Amino acid sequence: MIQKTPDREKSYQIGASSFTKTEWNRFLTEFDDIQETIRELMREKHAKREAERLEQDRLEEERLDRELDKELYDKEKLNDELRMHYNIMTGATVR
Repeated sequence: MIQKTPDREKSYQIGASSFTKTEWNRFLTEFDDIQETIRELMREKHAKREAERLEQDRLEEERLDRELDKELYDKEKLNDELRMHYNIMTGATVR
């Protein structure tokens, strides 16, 4: 239903509400601004989650590297001990 008074814009019935073109445009602008704010917050949340995931991946990789380094060190140490015992048992010179 369209309503018009002499000094006012036309008003259009939209659902249970009535809006003039000016009110409708303001409503849409506010709605678009809110939607853009929500999209920006979602992008920020996604970026934060991605940064946290990358940090967790980096920390896990560091932990695995330390573990691997320790295993390698332990194996080298054991190998040195075995070589020393072998040399003692066989009378070979230590290299």
